Amino acid sequence: MSSQARLEYYLINAFTTDSPHSGNQAAVVLFPSASDSRADDDEFLLRTAKEFGYSETAYLVPIDEQAGEWSLRWFTVYNVHPFSLAANE
Repeated sequence: MSSQARLEYYLINAFTTDSPHSGNQAAVVLFPSASDSRADDDEFLLRTAKEFGYSETAYLVPIDEQAGEWSLRWFTVYNVHPFSLAANE
C-alpha cells in the first residue's frame, strides 16, 4: 500500500447547463500540497489521465491556499496540453 495520500478528484461536465450527462466531460484532480512529488511527475499525471479516459484532465496544486493561488496543468490521454486562456482557441 502506498504511503502517499489519496488524491481528491471530481468528474465534471463542462459547457453545459441543461443536463448532468451532457457537455464535455473532464476530470479535475486536487493535490493536497505543492510538496507532493506526484504533481511534478509527468509520467504519473499522464498515466492518471489515461486511466480517467476523458479528453482532458486538469491537475490543481495549491501554491498559496490563503491567497487562493493554484497551479494548473492540463493533460490529454496522450500528452501535456499547452494551456490557453480560452478552451476554444
